[in-house]
Amino acid sequence: MTRSLIASVVRPVRIHDTRHTAVTHMLATGIDDTAVADYVGDSVAILMRVYAHVTHGQRTGLVAMIDSLYAGDSEGQTSTIASTKTGS
Repeated sequence: MTRSLIASVVRPVRIHDTRHTAVTHMLATGIDDTAVADYVGDSVAILMRVYAHVTHGQRTGLVAMIDSLYAGDSEGQTSTIASTKTGS
């Protein structure tokens, strides 16, 4: 099997790689970081250090969601959040 992997362009996958994939998917779907850390046996601090790229993407999505919620009030005015982001 090793020769087959070497001859192919497929990279070997370790069991630890599947752990990272599982944690990344859990965080990306919005499962609480404390629950994920408890499930995989890490502290929240370690989890956030290793998987900060996931939470950064979630923050970006959160800002976009908040902006869309406050994009206009009942009088059709743009909100402070939306106008600050666009520089208006």
